[in-house]
Amino acid sequence: MKIQTTSFNTFFPKFENLRYKLFDFEEKLQNYFIKPFNTIPVPDQAPAEIPRIHANSHHGHSELNVSLDRLSFVTNYDERFSEWKQHHTYLSERIFPMTSIIKDLVNNQFLYSGLTTDILVEEVAEEPIKHIFNKFLNFQTNSNPYDCNLKLTYVLKDKYYLNLTISNIRWYSGSGNPELALPAYLEEAGRGIILNLDINDRYAYNYKKGYTSKSEEVDEILDITSDIIENKVNDIVLNGVIDL
Repeated sequence: MKIQTTSFNTFFPKFENLRYKLFDFEEKLQNYFIKPFNTIPVPDQAPAEIPRIHANSHHGHSELNVSLDRLSFVTNYDERFSEWKQHHTYLSERIFPMTSIIKDLVNNQFLYSGLTTDILVEEVAEEPIKHIFNKFLNFQTNSNPYDCNLKLTYVLKDKYYLNLTISNIRWYSGSGNPELALPAYLEEAGRGIILNLDINDRYAYNYKKGYTSKSEEVDEILDITSDIIENKVNDIVLNGVIDL
């Protein structure tokens, strides 16, 4: 099992004067991101979701984008991260200072937040698509699918959406020419299964009048993610057993 990427996103009421808070972001996050942060030159009337502030991490793992109504923190992991507790520490040390800044802007009233994690599972005894069919699907076909993608959505604690997306993946090696970086010019290097784990409190935001998300929900999202990764991923992917 290998954690490939994580994406943390938090949504909040539109805050018009975001650029004037650039100094706050730089001062509180300078240990994690390269200064100076970049301000994106877009017109004031541009859609709220377009980033206004952008920053890259010191070692190139992560990037931060902040728009008028959301914050996005995306991380790609390498071989230096071998255990989930390393990922958890990395995320916690950065997410909570980020949300602290936003909290001050919107009086600690987020709309909702979520964490998405891509988990690569290579320890599959059979061809990945066949494995997904055998463990999760129950129908007949007279032709072999090239790709398979299965999504399940659960509700936890009357607050959180838990989205599980299970799909096959191929990776390739070969041509060093980007213009020829297509399967026809490359050698298939391996196959596996990707589990995309997405946990967010948008269910409460959608169905509970007056709901506001706080830092406590972010903490619980991390806890739920940790429990699934540490205790349940193998059962889900390898055995087709989803026990939440």
